[in-house]
Amino acid sequence: MATIDPTARIGPGAVIGENVSIGPYCVIGPHVRIGDGCKLLAHVHVTGHTTIGPRTVLYPFASLGTPPQSVKYRGGPTRLVIGADCDIREGVTMNIGTEDDRGVTEVGDRCWLMVGSHVGHDCKVGNDVIFANNVVLGGHVTIGNFAVFGGQAAVRQFVRVGEGAMVVGLSGVRADVIPFGLVQGPLADLIGLNVVGMRRRGSSKAEIHRLRRAYEAMFFGSGTFRERLDKVYPFRLTTADHGHPPRRQWRGSMSEPAVGHTADGGPLAIICGGGSLPFAVADAVRKRGRRVVLFAIRGWADAKRLEAYPHHWAALGQFGAFCRLARREGCRDVVFIGSIVRPAIWRIRPDFKTLRLLPRVLGIFRGGDDHLLKGVASIFEEHGFRLLGAHAVAPEILMPEGTLGRERPSDRDHADIAKGLALLNASSPFDVGQAVVVADARVLAIEAAEGTDCMLARIADLRQSGRIAVASGRERISATADRARLFVLGVREQAAER
Repeated sequence: MATIDPTARIGPGAVIGENVSIGPYCVIGPHVRIGDGCKLLAHVHVTGHTTIGPRTVLYPFASLGTPPQSVKYRGGPTRLVIGADCDIREGVTMNIGTEDDRGVTEVGDRCWLMVGSHVGHDCKVGNDVIFANNVVLGGHVTIGNFAVFGGQAAVRQFVRVGEGAMVVGLSGVRADVIPFGLVQGPLADLIGLNVVGMRRRGSSKAEIHRLRRAYEAMFFGSGTFRERLDKVYPFRLTTADHGHPPRRQWRGSMSEPAVGHTADGGPLAIICGGGSLPFAVADAVRKRGRRVVLFAIRGWADAKRLEAYPHHWAALGQFGAFCRLARREGCRDVVFIGSIVRPAIWRIRPDFKTLRLLPRVLGIFRGGDDHLLKGVASIFEEHGFRLLGAHAVAPEILMPEGTLGRERPSDRDHADIAKGLALLNASSPFDVGQAVVVADARVLAIEAAEGTDCMLARIADLRQSGRIAVASGRERISATADRARLFVLGVREQAAER
């Protein structure tokens, strides 16, 4: 039987469990559900569509289930769900979710939220998490199990903190924190592993050494972050669960499951420029049963054709918006496809995340297309995305090997092709272009910054029979950039050839 102080106010429709104790001057809204054995000591305010798990204790002036502090909230019946056996101290605040996300803010079991802590809208806090005094979470934050936060730590919106991580007090967390990571400072720099936390959870020395080797390989090894991450995959599989229920598979700096290891690979993000190829790739991937989400570049993608696909619009330089939307859609794999002219740097409209990367962006613009694409790909991969070539997800878009038309190349044509390929391979270190035109052993044109169309246009007056256009990925083109570029011979190029 519940014990309710006569000064408390309980809204009609509220569900109060067995053996609940509600102290003086508590206010309970009509849509609240309080589990068995909970204790509301005094002056506790619970409103909205809020559910509190069994045996949770709420201290004075805690305020739970209030509307989100978001201008996008439209007044919908979103929720707040709090688990069992939590300890919620004085002045803690938690908001319900928003309609634009999952519509629910969640706090797991056995969490300890100390004085003045705040959980923003649409956050997902795992089990056995500890917040010291005045820890604050922005909206859409995800916290893994057993994470610990020191006093007055602040976490920016959309950040994910991995299982078992430790955030030292007064840290400002502005980027994802790896599982078992230890971060400290105004920008929450990664300074090592939370070895103390692992020991407290019963990790053996061998398990801690395995994690240390994985940490060193990830952050101090050679190659791109994506390549280093793949190298540590065996360490992740051998990490023990310390007697706790099986963990979801954490991936890199993300505290959500790796979508790349789901049954269908997760949704595929297609960053699409102009032309029909983005839609051909999307259709091919759909036929294989995989969901696609198109991120259309403004000014290039076909707006009418986009209507048939799940899509978001993006401007060049809006990398932060892409990361936020792609993660919300569950995308890890990314494909670049479609025509686009290399933009001038001053035409890019950077958002806040891109501004932080601006010195690096300026650096990758100083070079050829291979250098640019390699730099862009590295940025994507360092933020947890996996870059795939369009031909890897939709091999049917490639032309088959062999002769496509009625004319077959002669021995002289083959000699011209060999000469063109040799020239491309010799020039590849200079990142000039990926096509040449050769006729009768004479080099007529080499593609430069103007592109294939303009190269063919400027030799129109030199038309001769037997002329051969040679296009190649080039031997020295980087594997990373090769996934971001696909040579296309279209109708216009074929018309120019004729």
